[in-house]
Amino acid sequence: MKYLIISIFLSLSFSIQIMHFSGDVSHFSKMNSGTYLSKNHRILDDNIASLSFIHLPSNILYSEFFGEFSVNNLLIAPRLGIIDYGTLSSISGNDFRPYESLIEVTAHKYIQNTRYSGSIGYIISTISNYKSSLLLYNFGLSQSMLNNRLDINLSFENNTTILNQYSNVMNQYSPHQRLNIEYILKYLPLNIFIDLLHNEDIIATTFGTQVFINDIVNVYGAKKFYFSDSEYNIFDNVSTGLSISNDRFQLNFGVQLLSAFNISYGTSLLMKFK
Repeated sequence: MKYLIISIFLSLSFSIQIMHFSGDVSHFSKMNSGTYLSKNHRILDDNIASLSFIHLPSNILYSEFFGEFSVNNLLIAPRLGIIDYGTLSSISGNDFRPYESLIEVTAHKYIQNTRYSGSIGYIISTISNYKSSLLLYNFGLSQSMLNNRLDINLSFENNTTILNQYSNVMNQYSPHQRLNIEYILKYLPLNIFIDLLHNEDIIATTFGTQVFINDIVNVYGAKKFYFSDSEYNIFDNVSTGLSISNDRFQLNFGVQLLSAFNISYGTSLLMKFK
């Protein structure tokens, strides 16, 4: 019955979801805060490769391969992401396996204390014999101030060009505007942040912190508020996580409590190369 309900929901809404996911588990541990482009810039001054897995409610799995390297003073970050919804059943009793996949490239350019970023991706979604595809593009900038202790990030996200629809019912994807401000405290081993997300349907803000336990271990925590939610539980939409790193790798683990009965968790392994 659970798979039948999910199947009906997918067939009716057929809204592509993978554009909202990132394999950056450190941002996942901060309740998905941070701009879309900052999630595609994961370690400064290193060539990296990363593999991530995020387990969502109803046994939905998001998997991602991510890389980042420097070419002619540009940072290039390709990624491949897949959402596997598992085996579902149609009303007629036929089994099928819906999935969504994303191929994307992000470019970052530093000019003094400002980082300019842009990305373009191709998304395809398959539900039984129905397919949908679109182009996704995002752009924004990040400004560092106060000896790199204050970062102000602004991005324009979720811009789409629909290439193919599941049916003749048009699906709308609302562009997002996001402002993220992070500040590293001078006398305490932590940073604090506020993240503001806006589109025509949602206004949300996230507050959180990153605690530097030592040179190896960091701990994250965050809480997201939706201003349009009139029946809000203070314990909904909270997250925590940790990262363990050295000169060669970074291991991340994070958990999100979306509601009393909906928990997501994820892990990633990031390797550094010279």
